Amino acid sequence: MKVVIVGGGYVGVATAAALAGRGHATVLVEREEERRAALKNGTVPFYEPGLSEAFQMERIDCAASLREVAEGTRCVFVCVGTPQGEKGPDLSQLWEVAKELVFLPPDCVIAVKSTVPPGVCGRLERWLRTQGCLCPVAFVPEFLAQGRALEGARRPDRVVLGLRTERGAAVLRELYAGEQIFQMSREEAELTKLCANACLAVRLAFAGELAQCCEAMGADYRKVVAAVGADPRIGREYLDGGAGFGGSCLPKDGAALLWAAGTEGVPLTVLSAALQANERQKGLLLEKLHRYYRSVAGLKIAVLGLAFKPETDDLRGAPAVECAEALLAEGAELTVWDRAAAKKFLRRFPAAQAAQTPAEALDGAQACLIFTAWREIRTLRLEEFAQRMKVPLVLDGRRCFEGTDFADYGVVYETIGRPALTEGKKGL
Repeated sequence: MKVVIVGGGYVGVATAAALAGRGHATVLVEREEERRAALKNGTVPFYEPGLSEAFQMERIDCAASLREVAEGTRCVFVCVGTPQGEKGPDLSQLWEVAKELVFLPPDCVIAVKSTVPPGVCGRLERWLRTQGCLCPVAFVPEFLAQGRALEGARRPDRVVLGLRTERGAAVLRELYAGEQIFQMSREEAELTKLCANACLAVRLAFAGELAQCCEAMGADYRKVVAAVGADPRIGREYLDGGAGFGGSCLPKDGAALLWAAGTEGVPLTVLSAALQANERQKGLLLEKLHRYYRSVAGLKIAVLGLAFKPETDDLRGAPAVECAEALLAEGAELTVWDRAAAKKFLRRFPAAQAAQTPAEALDGAQACLIFTAWREIRTLRLEEFAQRMKVPLVLDGRRCFEGTDFADYGVVYETIGRPALTEGKKGL
C-alpha cells in the first residue's frame, strides 16, 4: 500500500526504511529544504548505523508537502518533533502538519508517532472533523533506541495501536503483520509511550545513585549490580549507573509525563526525584575533577566521547556537553574526540579542538574525562594514557576500563561506582 511519512528525523527515516523494506510504496515528506535535498540523494543527515545504506537501497521518494502526495495514500505516519516547552510539550509542528492532513482521501488512516500527552490525538481528530476530514486518527508510538533505530523499526518488540475504529485498525494491522500488537484506546497508547520512557529514566537514575552509594562505601558497583541483576525480577538491563543519561527521549518524555500528571493533580514524586537525580549525576565528573584541581583555568583537558551514547551523533541532553560548557567557562582548554558527534560539538563550541583519534586527544592533557563508551575508547591501550598525558588522571563516567589495573602504569583512575584505583595528589 502507499504510505507517507511526515518528518525526516530519526523516527521518520527509520520508519520509512522499515516500511519500504516490507514492500510498501513509501514517500517521505520533509519541509526543510536542505535536509530534503540530502535525503533525495540518499544521504541521511545524522549518524545512525545502517540507516543511510537502507534508505538508499529502498529508493524512497521524498516530497516537500503532504498535499502533493496525498492521492492514493492509505496511511500517513506523523513523525515530527514535539520538544518540551515551558508549559508542557510544544505541539506546534504537529498542528502545522494538521493543516495538510485535511487533504487526505477519506479512506486514509492518520497514525501519529510523535510523542504527545494523553488526549492530543483525540483533539486532532475532532479538529479534522471540523475541517471536513473523516480520516481516523491513531496513536502508534515508537520505541526506538538510537544506535539501533533501523533494527528496532524493522523488528519492533511490540506495536501499540491506539485508536477506536476497526477500519483504521485493519490498515495498521496489515502494515505490521506478524508483529506482537497491543490495541487500546488512544489515551492508553499515549500514556504507554510516556510511561515506558519514564520507567527507564527512573531505573537509570536509581542505578546512578546506587553506584555513588557503592563508591562512598568502598564497594565495587560492578560486582554488586551483577549479583542484584541476577534476580529475574530485576534483571541487568538499564542498571549501568554512571555520569547520567541524556538524549531527546527519556528527559523529554519524563518531563511530559510529569506535566500531564500534574494537570490532573498527580505529583509523580518518584519520577520527579529521578529526573533531578540525573541532573546531579551529569556533574559528577566535574566534581571529581575539582577535587584534583581547585582551578582548571589554562589546563588542557581531554574529553573522550560527546554524544549521549555510542552509535549516535545526538548531543541533546548529553552530559559531556554540559560539562564542556562549564569547563570552557572556567578557562580550560579542551581537546575532544567522538566518532560521530565532533563536528556538531565544534559548531556549538568553536573554542574546543578536535582530535582525529582518542589517543591523539590525550597528548599533553592534564586530565581525561570519558563520557561515551565508544569501542575506540574502550580499546585504548593503558600505556597511551601514561605516555601521552602530561598528568595521567583519568575520570571515567562510563566504566570503560572496569577490571583493568592502571596502577602498573602510574595512572590515577576514577570511575563512578568504585573507589579510585590509585591515590592521586589532591589540590593540584
